[in-house]
Amino acid sequence: GRIAVMSSRGRVLQVGSPQEVYEYPSTRFVADFIGSVNLLDGKLSIDETDRCAVQTAIGEIHVGHSLSGALGMPVAVAVRPEKISIGKQAPKGQSHNLFNGRVKEIAYFGSHNTYIVVTPQGYRMKITEPNGSHLNLLDITWEDEVFFWWDDTDALVLRD
Repeated sequence: GRIAVMSSRGRVLQVGSPQEVYEYPSTRFVADFIGSVNLLDGKLSIDETDRCAVQTAIGEIHVGHSLSGALGMPVAVAVRPEKISIGKQAPKGQSHNLFNGRVKEIAYFGSHNTYIVVTPQGYRMKITEPNGSHLNLLDITWEDEVFFWWDDTDALVLRD
């Protein structure tokens, strides 16, 4: 099946399978509309054939696709909550897309837990982890200082 996302003015913003639209939203509106997403505003700082980076308030975010845009142009990085890992220790070998913050909210669901982590700059990041995925999640509680990270290929850069 295919779905279409339309703006309030009736413009079709994206058409595709539900999974395509969810995994690869074409605009910020679609990303927001289709499901909870972490959106970080920033400026394009690197743009190469197979990768780019965006300077945001929480730091530079590396993304595993190119944008073919002008350096310094305003963009947003979208990262789904379920693509982000969380832990009390930083993972070895994770050189970028590694940030820290404090756990402010936790929601426990049968299949997963959702954490709201606030960065030192005041950004609220929503992180969803399947239950039983990491044993070290059991000891994460309110007000804990944690690290969170994701792979370059798990973030998208959106122009608008």
